[in-house]
Amino acid sequence: GLADVVVNEFEPVRARALELLDDRAELDRVLASNAARAESVARSTLGDVYDRIGLLRRA
Repeated sequence: GLADVVVNEFEPVRARALELLDDRAELDRVLASNAARAESVARSTLGDVYDRIGLLRRA
């Protein structure tokens, strides 16, 4: 049924989460990498917003 489809769809995500919880160094590496990527995207997005509404960008 639907529950089986949902469980099967999320199984790879669950498995990866369990792997990361067992390897704290890898978890920290993944978190740091994704935080850096998110910061880059956010900086670019905020720059676009500042330009569109006429605010000066932060230094």
